[in-house]
Parts: sequence; C-alpha cells; structure tokens
Amino acid sequence: PIFLNEARTEATVVAEYFGESEFERALGIVITLEGNQLTQQVIDTRQPVIVTDAQRHPLTAPIHDVMRARGTQTLVILPMIAGNEVIGTVGIDVLDKERILHEREMRLAQTLVYQAATAVQNARLFAESEEHAEELSVLNEMGRTLTTKLDMDSILVDTHRYVTQLLDVKDMYVALYDEAADEVDIKIFGSGEDIAPESLRRRMGNGITELVLRTRQPLLVKDNIEQAAQEYGFDLIGRSASSWLGVPM
Repeated sequence: PIFLNEARTEATVVAEYFGESEFERALGIVITLEGNQLTQQVIDTRQPVIVTDAQRHPLTAPIHDVMRARGTQTLVILPMIAGNEVIGTVGIDVLDKERILHEREMRLAQTLVYQAATAVQNARLFAESEEHAEELSVLNEMGRTLTTKLDMDSILVDTHRYVTQLLDVKDMYVALYDEAADEVDIKIFGSGEDIAPESLRRRMGNGITELVLRTRQPLLVKDNIEQAAQEYGFDLIGRSASSWLGVPM
C-alpha cells in the first residue's frame, strides 16, 4: 500500500510483499502523483482499476519497465477509504497471464482493503489524541509554573523550556518591544542553555521580528527565508535560518 501526504501531492510506499522473489524493493519510496494517471484516477473516482496487459497499457506507461521486470500481467489498484477520505491505495500484481479476477474476488479484496484503511485511520486518530493530551498536559504545567514567577528572566527561561518540549526546536529568542525608546530587547536562547548573559538590544528596524511586532500576526517561514524576505519586504538581520516561526505576545 501507499499512503497519501496531507497535500495529496505525493504518496509513500509503506509496505510490500513479493514472496521469495528478488524484485527491487520499493518500500519507503515517495511517489509524485502529478503525471501518475492510474493512481490519480483511483483517488479521484474512489473506485478500483484493473489494468490488463499491464506491461503495455497506456495507464501504466510510467512503470512499464517495472511491470516487465516483475512479470506483472494484470495490475489492480484499489483505493484505501477511511470515513469519507481516500488515504492511500493498494496494488495487486497478477503474474499469471491466464488468471482472471472474478467479481467475488474483487469484492473480497475491497472489503479487506476497507478494513485495513479503517484500522490505519483509527491508529492515526489515537496517536493524534495521545499527542494532543500530552500537549495539554505541558501547557497546563507551563501555566501553573509561570504564575508563580515574578522576575522576567525566570519567566523567559521557563518559557524556553516548555516551548522546546512542545515544538521540535532548541534555539529561540524572545523580543520585547520598548515603545518609549522604540527599541527591541532580544533575549537569546541556545541549545539547552539559559538566557544569554547580554541581551541584544537594537533600534526598531525592518527585520522579520519587527514585521511580527508591527502586524501583530504570527508568521511561519517553512523554507527559503530569502524568498520570504522579498515577499514580505523585511531585511535579513543576523544569521540565516532554514525555517522560522514568529508569534506575537
């Protein structure tokens, strides 16, 4: 089977079985759906597709070499449907040229795939609920801890500690805006370190930090911060980051 990503642009091979054959394994391979007419058709129609003469059929054109190498005569692709969503597909290779799949066999295959899809979705939902419960526990603990603090440095150090528990990050900073002086006081945190001995204080400029302060809106740059700088019109200040998240306080 292959599982779709959230954007539904790619799918990953998560399991395969070819008995004792020595076919090249595809486990873990990421498949781009663009141009993959067969898989896209199954996802769009939510119906299985049976491709006879798989080594020459137009629908399997991108994988004719694979079909020949495996000796696949007929290829069956079934959608994995959980609830009202297609979460992936399952492929069945038929190697016997004379083998004909009967309607009863197709119904059985669809039932098995549906049960597998439901089990996968239930496992995903359980994992998400467990993760959500853990996040709520950390947030509650953070709230209780911060309400007992009175000095700024202790608050920021504890904030850093809890943020690194909730997010997969180690480096962060907190920027405090001094409206009277029109300056930004940046408290820098490193990997597992306490607050920096000397904060970086500067005049309000046109950096990405100032953008969040002025717009009062969160900003996530997943990659290519240089492109984001051109798009949002901010200056690049300090060392570059592979990704960046800023949230107003």
